Amino acid sequence: MTTYFLSIAQKNSCTAVSSDQRARSRAKYASSTRRAGSVDASAKEIAAYLLVFLLVWQTKGKFKTPGFAFLTYLAGYGAARFAVEFFRGNPAILAWGIPAAQVFAVVLVLAAIAGFCILGEARARRRQF
Repeated sequence: MTTYFLSIAQKNSCTAVSSDQRARSRAKYASSTRRAGSVDASAKEIAAYLLVFLLVWQTKGKFKTPGFAFLTYLAGYGAARFAVEFFRGNPAILAWGIPAAQVFAVVLVLAAIAGFCILGEARARRRQF
C-alpha cells in the first residue's frame, strides 16, 4: 500500500507524489551532492597539515634566519596539498586532467625553493663581510 502526499509545484498546482518517488528523489539528490571520498580526504588533509605544523615548529628553533620558517611552511603546505589532491573526489580540473590545486601547490613549492636560494645567497654574502 502506497501513501500519497500533496506537493506544490512551481506554478502552485497540486500533484500527488508517492512516498516511494519522494524517497528515490531524496536518495538521488543526496548521492549527487555528496563528494566521493570527502571524509577520507578530510582526515588525510588534517593529518598532512598537522605534519606541516610539526615541521615548521621543529625548524623554527633550529634555524634563526628570518623567513626560513615561512618558506618551510610554503614548501610543506604545497607538498601536502599536492598529495591530498590525489584523494579528493571531484576536484576542479585544469587542462590535461591536472587539478587546479595541484598546479597551485607546485607553484608554492617552486616559490619556496626560490626563496631558500635567495636566503642562502644572502647568508653567504653576510659571511663574506
